[in-house]
Amino acid sequence: MSALPTWELGDELFFAMTLFASFALLTGLSFLNVQTWKTALFRALIYLGAGLACLMHAQPLTPGFFLDFREVPLALTSSFMGAGWGVAVGAGLALYRWLLGSAGAGASAAGLASVIVMATVLRWAGLKAGKSVKQDAVLAVLTLLPSAAITFWEVRSSALPLLTGLGLSSLKLIVSVAGFCLWSAIVSLTWHTISSMQRYQNLATRDSLTGLPNRYVFEEDRGRPSEGHFLLLLDLDHFKRVNDQHGHLYGDQVLRQFGALLSAQVAGQGRAYRVGGEEFAVRLRGSQDAAEQFADTLRAALARLQPQQFADLDFPLTVSGGLVPEGPGAFQQADELLYAAKAAGRNQVVAAWQSRPAALPTSPFNTDSPGAATIRSLLRFLAEQDGDPSGGQASDEPDLPGLLRAAILCVPGVEAGSLSVREGHQWVVRAEVGYSPALVGIRYSAAQMQQWHGDPERWQGGEPRLLTGAALKVRLQDNVEPPDLPLEVSRRTELQANLLLPILVQGEVVAELNLDNLHDEQALGETSLELAKEFALWAAAVLAAHERRRQSQVGQESALLMLGLALETRDDTTQGHTRRVVKLSEALGRHLQLDAAQLQSLRQGAYLHDLGKLQIPDRVLLKSGALTSEEEKLMQRHVLLGARLAEHFPNVLPGAREVIAFHHERWNGGGYPQGVSAQSIPLLARIFAVADVYDALTSTRPYKSAWSREAALEEIARQRGEQFDPAVVDAFLDLHRHTGVPDSAPLPDDPAHTAAEPRA
Repeated sequence: MSALPTWELGDELFFAMTLFASFALLTGLSFLNVQTWKTALFRALIYLGAGLACLMHAQPLTPGFFLDFREVPLALTSSFMGAGWGVAVGAGLALYRWLLGSAGAGASAAGLASVIVMATVLRWAGLKAGKSVKQDAVLAVLTLLPSAAITFWEVRSSALPLLTGLGLSSLKLIVSVAGFCLWSAIVSLTWHTISSMQRYQNLATRDSLTGLPNRYVFEEDRGRPSEGHFLLLLDLDHFKRVNDQHGHLYGDQVLRQFGALLSAQVAGQGRAYRVGGEEFAVRLRGSQDAAEQFADTLRAALARLQPQQFADLDFPLTVSGGLVPEGPGAFQQADELLYAAKAAGRNQVVAAWQSRPAALPTSPFNTDSPGAATIRSLLRFLAEQDGDPSGGQASDEPDLPGLLRAAILCVPGVEAGSLSVREGHQWVVRAEVGYSPALVGIRYSAAQMQQWHGDPERWQGGEPRLLTGAALKVRLQDNVEPPDLPLEVSRRTELQANLLLPILVQGEVVAELNLDNLHDEQALGETSLELAKEFALWAAAVLAAHERRRQSQVGQESALLMLGLALETRDDTTQGHTRRVVKLSEALGRHLQLDAAQLQSLRQGAYLHDLGKLQIPDRVLLKSGALTSEEEKLMQRHVLLGARLAEHFPNVLPGAREVIAFHHERWNGGGYPQGVSAQSIPLLARIFAVADVYDALTSTRPYKSAWSREAALEEIARQRGEQFDPAVVDAFLDLHRHTGVPDSAPLPDDPAHTAAEPRA
């Protein structure tokens, strides 16, 4: 049979490419919806339809051989969707080819099978269509090449010349590869375009934090009231307090979790929206009773969610709302009911068909009280100073006297006061104003504190108590004061009014604030009580923050101590060295009036000063005799090794690393590892060096006997201005004269003196 005329072949190729483009566009559009078995079936039918169209427009080239491109949709099916769908589409094409009843059906089936097998193997190897044009071209050639080989064999069987067979099979392969790449490119482009459109649509209509429809969608849906019967407007209570106490990231997490909860609760009943910061709306279908039930169920679910997700909130996470039938003015009416619910105490939903609850009485403190802003600002300042938001270290103790003075200054009618703090099973006065300094340090029992309050249960619950006039005098007659406390100190005969506030931290009373008037029994009233409550809350926050820091520091120093003790286990003769040098260097630092941050750095450095000895071999570290020059150099390396190791320890302060790196330097520049001198040596290292050498001298080591305290002090004094900072030596000797220095190991009567520089 003669070859197909050139113009007919061109028309056929043009038709094939147009066909591929059209079906590819349909395939890409099928990605518009959520992917289910229905969309997969629709896509497979598109591939089958494209293959059948190619068969219907096949052009005969030789007897039993047709120029068609049915392998292209089949190859794409197997590559995009997998072997199962490929077999289904291939079976449909083979059946149609068999129904034609012409020659070449066997070869056609073999070609289809080879395409499915090759596409499946390549898919299993990770080579799938749609990733790039270059990969699609390679994939198409590999997938369709066996079919082209079968075509060549089929053409050769018709006794056509070899070059004709090669030309026809190559033509079919080239056109099929081009169709494969065209189809894949159109599908990918369409899918990416649709995905981008969906993403942009979500950005315009979805709240990015909660994923709920936003205010824009809500306003559009309000124009279709038939979709819902009721409108529920919701607002999270005290949300500003969440952000103020825990930060905005924590607040975002609360909003995100509440949005997820709301979305789960409303499923099947309506649609939820985020319409503002912490404000949400729900359009509900159903009856009036069902709407009320939904609101109650939502509030109960939020109560169950808090201990699971937000247990660190120290107040209940609740929601208030307004519920109205949908219709004109529904949003404004729901908003009014929402704020009626908040004014009535929050944590409730007020419906339009219910009577509005009465608003709670407004405290003078919460309206135009001139001292309210001053109090909050002052107390926030005190709390921040205690925590040092600038990044420095907090002080050893919270500023309790400052807090008491602020309370007396700002609470109307208060002239004097005291602040007591629990220490173990006793209560100690830690601050006073208007009394005698002798009151500070006075101790009370828990029973006395509860007796002074008058109601132990209310005292333990942190409830304040106000006593004035005759009731106060009766309470004073119960002898709650220690019997040996002078009247001029307690001034209890002058007391006219007393406002007592137990301060709770984690449910336990840890402090007690007493605010007094000494002249007028009418001076303290409800306004004074409200203002004092604010101080009690801030005092609790200050004490809680201080306790958290103290526990963190105790835990950290315990870990450092364990590390120091672990170092000592390598050498029985240095047992107790870590504890002693920490205690002694801290005592010397306090005598030199170091601040809290410097003392903490000094303690950390004392714990870790020999950290580098972890990398010193036992043959050198535990050697009882003199070290060789090489061993001495190796021993001296422990300073730099320790400083490098300390850099990898979390929360080790820079001052502590200076102690590790410089505690073997000498005032005269003769130390190691850098040979610096005088003020170039950090102060904390100069202080620790004296404590370290003193303990080394008064302890037994493998290379020396222990010195007596007197001999060690003489050696420290002799090294003044040579090995040690003169000012530090003077302070150390002064400390010894006034308070003594801690004992070291048991001391012999006649120690053998060695050099002042310890080897350990």
